[in-house]
Amino acid sequence: MEKHNQTSQSQLGFQILELPVHILYDILAKLPVWSIFCCRCVCKTFRELITDKYFENLYISRAPTSFVVVAESFFTKPHIFWIDCFSQPPCLNPASSSASRFAAVGDPSSSETFRSGIDQIGYHNDGIKDKFTKWYIRLKGNLKLVNSCNGFLCLHQYSDKKMCRLYCLCNPILGEFVMLPPPPISSHKYLGFSAFGYDPKSKKYKILQLVQKLDKVVGELYTLGERSWRVIEEIAASAKPKANSSFHPSVNGALHWVTDSSKSSELIYSFDLHTDEFKPVAPPSHLDVKKISWSSVGVLEGCLCLCYVSEGALFEAWLMKEYGTKKSWTRKFTIDINSYCGLKIEDKHRPIGFTSDGDMWLKCESDSCFMVSYSPKSAAFKVIDTGAIPRFNATPHVLSFVSLKEIVDFRTTGLKLEINKPESIRRHFERQGIRSHAYRPICGNMDEIRRMYAEVQSKPIPLSHDIIERVCPFYRRWSAMYGKTFLYWMGSKPRIITSDPDIIKDVLLNKDGSFEKVDPNPLTKLFYGKGILFAKGEQWATHRRIANQAFKIERIKSWIPEIVESTLVMLGKWEEVEGRDRNEFEIDVYSSLHDLAADIISVTSFGSSFQEGKRIFSLLEQQCHLASQANRSFYIPGSRFLPTKNNRERKRLQKETCESIRVLIEDSNKSQKSLGNLLSLLMSSHKSPSNTEERLGSDEIIDNCRNFYFAGKETTANSMCWALLLLGLNQEWQTKAREEVIRVIGNSSNPPTAETLNDLKLVNLIIQETLRLYPLTTALVRQASKRTKVGNIDIPAGTQFYLSQISVHHDTKIWGEDALEFNPIRFTEPRKLQASFFPFGLGPNFCVGQNLAMVEMRVVLAMILQRYAFVVSPTYAHAPMLLMSLRPQYGLQLEFRRLSK
Repeated sequence: MEKHNQTSQSQLGFQILELPVHILYDILAKLPVWSIFCCRCVCKTFRELITDKYFENLYISRAPTSFVVVAESFFTKPHIFWIDCFSQPPCLNPASSSASRFAAVGDPSSSETFRSGIDQIGYHNDGIKDKFTKWYIRLKGNLKLVNSCNGFLCLHQYSDKKMCRLYCLCNPILGEFVMLPPPPISSHKYLGFSAFGYDPKSKKYKILQLVQKLDKVVGELYTLGERSWRVIEEIAASAKPKANSSFHPSVNGALHWVTDSSKSSELIYSFDLHTDEFKPVAPPSHLDVKKISWSSVGVLEGCLCLCYVSEGALFEAWLMKEYGTKKSWTRKFTIDINSYCGLKIEDKHRPIGFTSDGDMWLKCESDSCFMVSYSPKSAAFKVIDTGAIPRFNATPHVLSFVSLKEIVDFRTTGLKLEINKPESIRRHFERQGIRSHAYRPICGNMDEIRRMYAEVQSKPIPLSHDIIERVCPFYRRWSAMYGKTFLYWMGSKPRIITSDPDIIKDVLLNKDGSFEKVDPNPLTKLFYGKGILFAKGEQWATHRRIANQAFKIERIKSWIPEIVESTLVMLGKWEEVEGRDRNEFEIDVYSSLHDLAADIISVTSFGSSFQEGKRIFSLLEQQCHLASQANRSFYIPGSRFLPTKNNRERKRLQKETCESIRVLIEDSNKSQKSLGNLLSLLMSSHKSPSNTEERLGSDEIIDNCRNFYFAGKETTANSMCWALLLLGLNQEWQTKAREEVIRVIGNSSNPPTAETLNDLKLVNLIIQETLRLYPLTTALVRQASKRTKVGNIDIPAGTQFYLSQISVHHDTKIWGEDALEFNPIRFTEPRKLQASFFPFGLGPNFCVGQNLAMVEMRVVLAMILQRYAFVVSPTYAHAPMLLMSLRPQYGLQLEFRRLSK
C-alpha cells in the first residue's frame, strides 16, 4: 500500500509539471508564501517558474497582505518585524496562535548604511510548527519606515553627517537593498511626510518628501534609477501635510496625504507620479473639517480610503469607488470609539492598513504602544501584542520575488546593489545544489551546535565505534536532511561541511594558495597565540622550516631510548600503586598516558622533564577547556576586554603559562643541555630561502612552545588510549600483536629499538586502524582566501570548509560494510582515494610531529604488550568527547594481568 501511495504521488508530480504554464502560474500565484518557498525546494522547474518575471508580477497582484513593523527607537536595536495574518485576524496573543505570527531580529552595526535580508524559515510557538520569517536591518541611529509598494520597503534615517535624510529601498525576502542618492542638503524643515509609490504608465518608482522653505512648501522628488533628486517649488501652501496623515499613500499612480488646510475641499492632496503635479482630491460632500478631530488616508480594496474621527466619538471609513469622482465616496464602516477595546477618546489611534480580508489594523500611541485589529464583518476587536516595543511604525506589505535588478539599471545609474551576505551566499550555493541550514542572525548556528554538544555529552553511549553522533552531532543530524555536503553558519561566516573525499583532496592539496587556515576567535587565540598551529603565509613557513629540522626521522630515532625510559617510569608507577605482588589490577590509563606523553615531549623537545613542566601542562589543560568553550560560542567583538570570570581566568592562565615557559627557556640557555632539540632550534637564527637570516621573537618562541607542549601531549596520549581500548575489546588482535612484539623484540627485558620498531608491521596496522576509528581531531577547517573553484563548485572568498575526517573514516562506501568494526588488515590493501584516510592531515600542512607520534605509540604499545594482557573494565563508560582532540570523557579503566617472564 505504501509503495502504491509513493507511486501515485510520483505520477501526480509529473502530471502537475505537464500542465500548461499559464495554469501553473495561476495555481502558484494563489498559494501562501510558505507554499511558494516549499515549491522552490521541489525541483529546478518550480524554481524557474517562481522566479519568472510574469509570475512575480502576478503574485504581487494576488498575494495576501501581511504587515511589516519597524521599531523606531534610539535606545533599542533597530528591528524589522513581520506579522503574517494570512489565514484569519490575529488573536490576543500572537505568540500562541497559528493565526498570526510575530517574529523579530536585529543587529546594529557601526556602519551608516542599511543591511537587510531574509533570516530564515523556521518553526515557532509552543508545540505548533508555525512557520515564520525573520528579517533584519542593520544601521546606526534611528530607523524610520516610509511605506511599502509592490513588495519593496522604503526606509529612511536622518544623517547628521550629511545634514539630510538618507533613503533606502530593499526587498527583504531576497536580501537586496540599494542606498539612494541623498536629497539636496539644506536647512529646509522636513514636514514629516515622505512617500514611495509606483507609476504604472512610465513603470517607474518615485520617492517624494515635502519640506518647508521659508514660508513655502517644496517637494523633493527622486525617480529610481536617476543620479539626483529634483526640486518642485510650485506647490500651493494648502498642500502642507499633517503629521501621520497617510497610512498607505500610493494608489492609482498617485501619492496621497491629509493637509493642514482649514478648507474641506483641500483636506486631501495628491501627487501624480506620472505628470509630477500636485492637486487636491475632493473629499465626501458631507465632510466638514471643523467637525472632525483627526483624519488620514490610505488604501482599501484598491480604492482611496479616508478615515476620520467625527463628533460623537465615531470612527468612520469611506471609500472612493471611482478615483477622482466625488459622488463615488461610500461609507465602509463606522466604529464607536467608546467601545474601542477600552481605549479612551483622548488616546492617539490611527489606521496602519487593511488586510486582504478587509480587516483594519490600528496603532495606539498612548503610554504603551500596541496594535489593534478590527473586523467590519464581525464588528470585533483583537489586540496584537507587539512585545513591548517602545516605539514603532507599521505598513501593509506584500512579499515579492521581484529583484531590484529588474527595476534599476545598476550599470548606468551609479547606484550599487548590495545583497545581504548570508542570504546571498545561501542562494549562491543552493543554485549549485548545496543546501543550507537555516541562518540565524549574529550567532549563525553556533547556539544549536552548542546545545547539541551539551545534550550528547550529558551521558555515555553503548560500547560501539559509531561515535559520530557524539563527537559531531550536528553533522550526523543535518547530513540526514541535506546530504553529505551542505552549508551551515559560524556566526555570519558561511561554512561548508563535507565528507566527500574529492572535495577534501582538492581543498587540502591546493597549491595556488586558495585555501588557508581559519583564524581562531580572539578568545581562542589567547590559547594558541602566534605559534605554528594557526600561523599563515611566510610566518608559517618560517616556523615549519624550524620544526622540520627538529622532527627529522634520524633525530626521532635517537630519542627512542628516552621514550623507553619514560615508559618504564610509567609502568613502574603502575607496579608501585597496585603492588608488585598482585598479578591482576585495574587502572585508569588516561591520566597515566597523558603524564607519559607530557614527559616524552618535555624530554625530547625541550630538554626538561614532566616534573619540571608539570605546572605548564596543568595550566595548558585549564586553558584548553576555556578555549574549547570559546570555540563553540559566538564571539561578540570586544567581549574579551570585559572583566568576566572566564576572561579574568584566561588572562591569569595566559600570564602564568608564559612566565613558566620563559623560566624554562632561561634554564635551558644556562644548562646548554638542549642543543639540537626543538627549543634550541626555536631560539636559534636560521637562513631563509632568500639566504637572509631570520630569528623568532620571544613571543613567537613562547607560543610555539605552548603549541608543541599541548599538541605533543594531547593527541598522542588520546590515540594511545583508543588503541588500548580497541585491543582490550578485541582479544584476538591483542594476542596477535603480542606474538609479533615477542617475536620481533623479545620479552620485557628487551626494550624496543629503532631497528625492531620498523618490523612491527601488525602493531603499525593497529595504530592506523585506531586513527581511522578514533581520529585525532575529527575534522580539519580551511578558508578560501580568494574566489576559487572546488570541482564544479564556485567558492566565494571567505567561505570556510569543515572537512569531516571522522565521517570519511567511517564511510561504508569507502571502507566496506564493516567500516565500524576493528579490522587492521584492511590497511594491507591499497586505498583508491587519496583523501580516504588522513589522520595527520594532507598536503603541505600535515602534522609536523607525525613521525614522533607514530614512534611513541609503537614503543608504548610494544612495552605494554610485552608485560600485560588486558581487558576493558566493566566500570568503563564509553563517552568519546571532542575537546581540542578526541578523548574519553570519563577516562579509560582497564583490567591488567601481569604476564610471566
